[in-house]
Amino acid sequence: MLTSARNEQLSGTSAEPNGTILAVSGLCAALASWLAPRLLARYGYRRALIGGLALAGLLYLPAFVVGAVWQLALVRAAVGLALGAALPAAGAIIGLTTPSHQRGAAYGLTSSAESCGFAVGPLVGGSLGALLGVRAVFPVSTLALLVVAMVVLLRVREPVEVVDDDTSAPILMRAK
Repeated sequence: MLTSARNEQLSGTSAEPNGTILAVSGLCAALASWLAPRLLARYGYRRALIGGLALAGLLYLPAFVVGAVWQLALVRAAVGLALGAALPAAGAIIGLTTPSHQRGAAYGLTSSAESCGFAVGPLVGGSLGALLGVRAVFPVSTLALLVVAMVVLLRVREPVEVVDDDTSAPILMRAK
């Protein structure tokens, strides 16, 4: 799909490896994940998750109008940074709001859902791109990420400290 996007959006450019653009996003996500604990400690898990999702969604909009390969790589890098900050926040919220005896199941379900997203996302994006043109994928991605950010805003609370009945040790649980 990235090749089609480049051909449609970036006509006249030399053939750059698609893997480089994807790698930029992955490397930036890894960097942001490494730096995320500072962000989470400063702003809170919920705010970091909402901010990362919303920022990633808004950062997909420039991909709709890029005119050069380096611009697409820059957009993908910025999206990687935003999602790299959001994903550790989501994992922390899941871990801190789930009783200790259910954490394995919660992380397993989360991992399965993430894997489904990696499979279904390109399928839906590729189909949408084939039907409506590659440019249509970026506003739809923006909308999807902003909807998820809104769901988190409305449904997820910042974890607060309570005592876990299983171990009598302090853990963080969902606020009421």
